[in-house]
Amino acid sequence: MWTNDHIANGRRWCIAGGWAACPQLATDEDVWIFVDDRTSSPLLEVRDDIWDACPEIVRDEAPLTETYLVETGFMSLKVGTLGLRHIILTDAANILDLLDGFDISTHQCAISDQGEFIRGRQWTPIDELPVVIRVGGPNTARRLQKIQARYNFLRKGW
Repeated sequence: MWTNDHIANGRRWCIAGGWAACPQLATDEDVWIFVDDRTSSPLLEVRDDIWDACPEIVRDEAPLTETYLVETGFMSLKVGTLGLRHIILTDAANILDLLDGFDISTHQCAISDQGEFIRGRQWTPIDELPVVIRVGGPNTARRLQKIQARYNFLRKGW
């Protein structure tokens, strides 16, 4: 079985988003692997290295996500999926910078590779109303509805 440490191969990583907020209700796990170089070439090279090292990953051949660069100052690149895990590379400097790029407060949290729970600067717990921090493209409204439906039973007055 592939662990996140094996997949990251010595790089820092975290699990961020819905699984970090509430693993019992999450449908998948977003594993973010940090790549320190600020150019696109290393992200592509690291993706290829991960594909070679872990052939069980279902590859995602999508290009670099340029919207992250424009809106947050960092790039991301989806490597693929392994079971319920989505493996994503980022050149964000650290977990807080990564979380600053998230669009909805409820999922602005992460579990570090050391097991530490990291709250984003505008994080709200799952029993509070979510806040749209920034519009992260056309999927923000859909994600907000999904988050509200997922945690609705915890909140009174929704």
